[in-house]
Amino acid sequence: MPREQTSPAMETGLGLIAPPGKSRAALARLDVASHKLAIALTHLEIELEEMQRRLGQQDATHRESDALRHDRARLANDLDHARARERLLAALADEAATVVSGAIQDVKAAMRGLNA
Repeated sequence: MPREQTSPAMETGLGLIAPPGKSRAALARLDVASHKLAIALTHLEIELEEMQRRLGQQDATHRESDALRHDRARLANDLDHARARERLLAALADEAATVVSGAIQDVKAAMRGLNA
């Protein structure tokens, strides 16, 4: 295959000017490779943007999860305090019932004494 003659300003037809010693075919391959690289970079940028979006969603999910854990811990603590207060109130109610029962017995005894 004969080597193609080039001039210092030979246009490749792809917008590139062939420097001396370079063939149109070599520049055409370079142009195709450059185009493929540009497409690959565009795809990479799209994938990176998608990854950033997903990471942003994960960050939001983690913040929400942390807030729910905090709320759960606070509610568990509130429940523990409410149960302790319930036990205290139950003990006070039992004590009050005992005092009232004793007072009723005293009143009944006093009434029997008046009727006797």
